[in-house]
Amino acid sequence: MVAVAVIAAADDERARYLAGPARLSMARLRSGRPGRFPSPEEAEAHSYSPQESAIADSLGGGQAIGGPQTVRERLDALAERTAADELMITTMVHDHADRIRSYEIVAELYGLQTATAATAA
Repeated sequence: MVAVAVIAAADDERARYLAGPARLSMARLRSGRPGRFPSPEEAEAHSYSPQESAIADSLGGGQAIGGPQTVRERLDALAERTAADELMITTMVHDHADRIRSYEIVAELYGLQTATAATAA
């Protein structure tokens, strides 16, 4: 099993926007300045210091952030590279509805039934 941070959205641009708070939060944490989880608007407006940029840029390898096709490609590559037969996914975004939608997109990509779909049936 491999754990991976995933933020799936309608397209790559929206996913990067939703990932902004996690990126900023981790940069602050690793710079010794932890705090509350920022909003997407706060993250988008933040001017990164060179140190924060370096930290944030180093986080990308263990993540799958993007639209459905991008996320599918990254998760498949990760599973193949690690020979994992199970992926444990975590999604850290500001809005609960965006988090649920991210999980639904991943479930749809792999033909899994979501709780929402199960209750609608």
